[in-house]
Amino acid sequence: MDNDTNSSISFKEEFRDMMNMNEYSYIKTTVICVIIVLNLIMNSLVIAVIARYPQLREDRTTLFMFSLSVSDLAAGCTFMPISAALCSRATPEVADMVGLLPEIHAFLVWWLGFNSMYCLCWLTISKAIVILNPFKVERFLTHKCCYFIIGMIWIIGCLLALGNFTMAIPWNTVRCTYGRTNEHNLRIGYLAVFLMGVALPVSILVYCTLRIFVVVMRTHRQIFALENTVAVGDNSIGNTSFVTIQAIRSSRNVLVICVVSLILDTPLIVFAVLDTLTGTHIPHVFSFVSAWLFQSNTFMNSLLYLVLFKRVRKKVVHMCCAIMVYVRAR
Repeated sequence: MDNDTNSSISFKEEFRDMMNMNEYSYIKTTVICVIIVLNLIMNSLVIAVIARYPQLREDRTTLFMFSLSVSDLAAGCTFMPISAALCSRATPEVADMVGLLPEIHAFLVWWLGFNSMYCLCWLTISKAIVILNPFKVERFLTHKCCYFIIGMIWIIGCLLALGNFTMAIPWNTVRCTYGRTNEHNLRIGYLAVFLMGVALPVSILVYCTLRIFVVVMRTHRQIFALENTVAVGDNSIGNTSFVTIQAIRSSRNVLVICVVSLILDTPLIVFAVLDTLTGTHIPHVFSFVSAWLFQSNTFMNSLLYLVLFKRVRKKVVHMCCAIMVYVRAR
């Protein structure tokens, strides 16, 4: 009798745990699907408006933004749907049947993540050059140079990501992403990829963001002082001040994009360092949230670009109006 009672209680507990796991997997799948939808909408708008209006591509930063949006859109069309599909049936049996999907997932995450990080870095670097050495922009950052940098980013990222096919990578049902193998001989490789793909671009991003912040604040004070000392009728000074304000406003917008990106990246980086160096156990919820906060950058960068840059925002409205007129005419 006692055995029957114990088995009945055990069965109820297992059933309750299974139901909780399934309910949680649906929540995770919904979160991933929302990120995918926002990714497709925002990045498609950015790509379409930059491709539609050549005058936007005259700005060097726009070229890196275009590459960033292409990379993020590719992420929303490739490894994110894989995560959503596998997460909806997040059981060990499914993880054993996925074959090469974890390796493909890891390859795409590293390749497209590398591209996005370094495109954002170069967007920040180019904007820093504009405000720190405006007379050297035409000489150092030509359009051909920007295209070469973008091409090298994609090639180097692909070569680094190919290493994922040389190892057996498990599937992580908690984060709904690929897992990390525990083979000791691969730790050096992981460390090298982490330093090159995450630590280095984040360090560059922080440095350039701080430089832009310092210049923006200093220039704001100088413009304020200039407006208080120069006569109102001096048109030449007024025009110069206006041009300077436009450049600083653009740099401030890039600064906002960088700060938001760093905020979304920080939880995953902190948890990854704690897990690697100290073996600290991260609660499942925090592990999933940090992983997909990081992936939220794939739509947040484009969203901020559309919202903050007035010139781009006007072009988007104009393009959407033209599309509506064409649809009605049909």
